[in-house]
Amino acid sequence: MKWSAPLMIFIAILMPAMRTSAQEVLYTPSATSPGTGIFALRQNVSFESFDGMRADGPFELDQLTYETAIAYGVTADLTLMGHLPLVFRDFSEPATSNSKSFGMYDLPVMLKYRFFQKDLSNIDTVRMSLLGGVELPSYSDQFSSESFDPFIGWAMTMIKGRHGIGAHAKYKWNTGGDPYEIDFGAGQSDAIRLDGSYLYRIDPVEYTIDTTKSTYVMIELNQRYETNGDYETLLSPGILIEAQTWAAELAIRLPINQHVDHRAQLDWAVTFGLRFTF
Repeated sequence: MKWSAPLMIFIAILMPAMRTSAQEVLYTPSATSPGTGIFALRQNVSFESFDGMRADGPFELDQLTYETAIAYGVTADLTLMGHLPLVFRDFSEPATSNSKSFGMYDLPVMLKYRFFQKDLSNIDTVRMSLLGGVELPSYSDQFSSESFDPFIGWAMTMIKGRHGIGAHAKYKWNTGGDPYEIDFGAGQSDAIRLDGSYLYRIDPVEYTIDTTKSTYVMIELNQRYETNGDYETLLSPGILIEAQTWAAELAIRLPINQHVDHRAQLDWAVTFGLRFTF
């Protein structure tokens, strides 16, 4: 099977741990922090299907992205984060001898500073964070912009009873890249993200002293804009299981509005994620 090797890599490097961030969904970064001196590990595998039009004609593409993210709580409010994204591509149309490729995206490194926190009870809370960093070039052929691209953002997390709400905004200045790329934000134009999420805890109805995990249904609305005029809106429903020592999540991504001329068009995607802290 063409995805067996990356899946084996994914399974092999998972590890046990101790705690995990509360109600953090797949595509909307949260305002939560791991805590002083705590490492948090997050691993996602995404299967994506694209189609597009290049100078040599139309194409169809299946892509697997395997991303490892590590966060470290410098203080209770300041978190240092880094991402390692690996990519496997398979062009099904046109099919050629070099239609399969493997590489590494540029490497985001950032700081997240929580500047607001209001705890309404032992569970209910409102938190806000500022995010800033840079995408470091991986210089991986076909996958890197070969430039240093700074970004800034904001995140909000609110938990009220069985409900959770998240919001996120991010602006990235692209200083390099190719005129036509596969993924959002990988070309020469600046990229803007606007994300919103809603979670509902379906189990347990009420927390007790014996509660060991919680199960949520979740839905996200993800807006993507680029300064060349491209934009798309994605709807992302999913499920989240969160325990004291780990979390697992699964979501699909479906485009509901697209106007994309300068990069590939996402047809659908599915993402599986695991999170740990230690």
